[in-house]
Amino acid sequence: MQVADLLRQTNDPNRPLPDVTFDRHLTVHAGEDVLELAYHGPNHSPGNIFINLPAQRVLMLVDVVFPGWVSVRLPRGVAEHPGLARSPGAGAPLSVRHIHRGPPDRLGTRDDVLIQQEYVAELRAQAASAIATFNPASVYQSVDPTNPWAIFRAYLDGVASQAASAVIPNWVDRLGGADVYTLPNAYQLVESLRIDYGQLGPFGIHP
Repeated sequence: MQVADLLRQTNDPNRPLPDVTFDRHLTVHAGEDVLELAYHGPNHSPGNIFINLPAQRVLMLVDVVFPGWVSVRLPRGVAEHPGLARSPGAGAPLSVRHIHRGPPDRLGTRDDVLIQQEYVAELRAQAASAIATFNPASVYQSVDPTNPWAIFRAYLDGVASQAASAVIPNWVDRLGGADVYTLPNAYQLVESLRIDYGQLGPFGIHP
């Protein structure tokens, strides 16, 4: 349903509206093949679905699990983060042998799902820790102390950097791109924890 709504808004003649929509589950028969479509909540983007071929034990899951890599960039909008941060690939049938994410480096496996979950969980935990422990006074050394916008931006950058610095050494030899993409991913998770989960650190309201 969400995809149909987005397509309706864009009104792109190259992407016509679908004839069939569904909320949670839809089974499609294509000749002798069966495709099980399922929506397990927001992940990479609104409406991103799981496409499972049970007979072939193949799952199509676009840009959620990156076999051998960290996520090139976690979702741009914080609204997608709660579903992604809970567990990338959650809802993948246990019978799945291969996972296809889109433009492939290689097919993924359930082990890739577990590794991706571990990476995101560690990054999320370190982002929460950085929000709780980062020293806001340190940002005044690098920005104009009379510019509140510069101060807040430097604060967010500092929190993300602290979280990324704690994670990168543990993953640089396990997943490709950990040294390059963990910092922007940490920034996104910091924003998600602040906006989606109310972990505001020194900017919170304490009774």
